[in-house]
Amino acid sequence: MLTQSGDNQILSSSILVVDDNPDSLEITQEILRRNGFTTVSVEHNAARALSRVITDEFRVVLLDLLMPKMHGFVFLEELRKYQLGISVCIITAMHDQETCMRAFDLGATEFITKPFKEKELVARLRKLLVSNSNQKILAAKAQFFEEIASDRTLELEQAQSEIIRRLSRASEFRDNETGLHVVRMSHYSQAVAATLQLPKRTVNLILHAAPMHDVGKIGIPDGILLKPGPLDEAEWLIMKTHPTIGGTILGGSSIRLIQTAAEIALTHHERWDGSGYPAGLRGQEIPITGQIIAIADVFDALTSVRPYKKAWSFEDALAFLKTQTGKHFSPEVVTAFEQALPEITETYRQFQE
Repeated sequence: MLTQSGDNQILSSSILVVDDNPDSLEITQEILRRNGFTTVSVEHNAARALSRVITDEFRVVLLDLLMPKMHGFVFLEELRKYQLGISVCIITAMHDQETCMRAFDLGATEFITKPFKEKELVARLRKLLVSNSNQKILAAKAQFFEEIASDRTLELEQAQSEIIRRLSRASEFRDNETGLHVVRMSHYSQAVAATLQLPKRTVNLILHAAPMHDVGKIGIPDGILLKPGPLDEAEWLIMKTHPTIGGTILGGSSIRLIQTAAEIALTHHERWDGSGYPAGLRGQEIPITGQIIAIADVFDALTSVRPYKKAWSFEDALAFLKTQTGKHFSPEVVTAFEQALPEITETYRQFQE
């Protein structure tokens, strides 16, 4: 039996409801609030929901399956890469055995068929909140440990990822770019690193460290960072200090993930021909992490809408990358980017505003 304190802790747990149907969202949210759950968020866009789950602290996600742009199964596949130990309850009108089994195979922990009864939803949710702090979380941590850092303790790996996610979230508050930009370019970088056949651990490190590439913008004054028009020469010189600031913020760590993030923050504006900043590195003097993040960051900036421009087409953006081969970008990395384009295209399709 739960104590009063334990029950209050359950009712205050952070819950995210993801459904593209506004009526379903409203009904589910109202049921939860009527039954005492005090921290309920809703999201109709699965890609944005995934971005929030990665950066925020949700204990349970109530997830519909049939959604445009990103299907619930794709959400589960992407969430599994981060191994956050979050419980997912599927709520769907699809009730065939194949759908149910696939959901469980992808990491779902509960499955409720629409239309559901209020008592059933509340009971299942309470069960998840009671149980998701024991065996499931321990198993998720063990898998994360095995894939990324077999030489570190589970607690340390969790702390590393938490630091990266929180600093990345802090830097987003200082910039006009969206959290989905960070998610897209991180996955682009992962795809390119895998195509280059880098070690699996390096590929995973790049995925998790890439969101920190612009953390140095925390140190840029608002008048420059948020200026709507072009920067003058003096302002541009200040803006160009953000890689050094990022390297300083993250530098000096003995943790491999943070070391990688520091390397990325410091070198992602270096150019293959030596014309970049802050150090004017040339060719292979630039770490492979910086080479990869440079092209992923530029490509997503080109293909995204900004207040000052329309989104470029993939064809135009790729043509631009080719013109910068041997100048801005490594020829080898440009080739790998082209080869990874099917996966990059799918990532772009999934993670839209």
